[in-house]
Amino acid sequence: MTERVYVKPGEGRRVRHPETRLPIPAEGADLVRDLFVRRRIAAGDLVVTERPSPAATAPAEAPPPSTPTAKKGS
Repeated sequence: MTERVYVKPGEGRRVRHPETRLPIPAEGADLVRDLFVRRRIAAGDLVVTERPSPAATAPAEAPPPSTPTAKKGS
């Protein structure tokens, strides 16, 4: 099994995802801890962080739709 690590770009840094070639988002990404990732961590381009909890990343539920109230006396 390959070791994975959750990383965020360092302050003011922009690092491309090794597979997609898109910039790693500021929120972070789960990557395989390979030579590329280890070198970016050592250089300070990537910072190892805690994985966000599922509750923190889950989209907030929309409030229930309000029911229109009938105006009295109309």
